[in-house]
Amino acid sequence: MLNFTRQEKMVMLFLITAFVVGGGIHLGKNYLKSEINFAIEDTSRYAIEFKNKKLEVDSLYLNKIHENKNKDGIKININTADQKELCKIKGIGPVTAEKILKYRNQNGKFLQIEDLENVKGIGKKTIKKIKGEVTVD
Repeated sequence: MLNFTRQEKMVMLFLITAFVVGGGIHLGKNYLKSEINFAIEDTSRYAIEFKNKKLEVDSLYLNKIHENKNKDGIKININTADQKELCKIKGIGPVTAEKILKYRNQNGKFLQIEDLENVKGIGKKTIKKIKGEVTVD
């Protein structure tokens, strides 16, 4: 009943082999796809964890800076303070402190705290925020 010619046997063997190989490729492709998706999700999770750690470290760093700023409660005289002292004022960093020094050297002493508004980068909001921390006496 199963009397096939040699050529028919070769064709059937080819078709069976193609079917098995195709199924294996299909299964392998799905397996690799799930592994790649897992790897992407895993990498994303680690990236998010790293980002959260970075944010946590940044906030700790900023809190530490805030703790060190003018913690003795003494008002800082903007007419005599050096850059390091000016950096103790909340909202004033090294660049702005340098601008204050440059403005003071070019234009003389500040007559009132509001004169800081003439320094580039310092506006009314900043002056309002630092008013309790500085003096011109």
